[in-house]
Amino acid sequence: MTTEHHLARIGAVAAVIGSAVLFAATMLHPMSADPSDPTMAFAEYAADALWVGSHLQPLVWALIVGAVMGRAARSL
Repeated sequence: MTTEHHLARIGAVAAVIGSAVLFAATMLHPMSADPSDPTMAFAEYAADALWVGSHLQPLVWALIVGAVMGRAARSL
């Protein structure tokens, strides 16, 4: 397998995993309050027990994908 194919496979796997994680994080995020009403939206976020996880999950996965892609780019 060439380096180009290897990088394409890493990118495809990262895209699929990243999409699944983003979907899961979106499902965990509270969404019943009107987002154009900041007082109600932030009150809803503050009452949610999982707010930290639903906001850190996409960040952690973005860092992992960035690290994998950076490592792949260095191998060129």
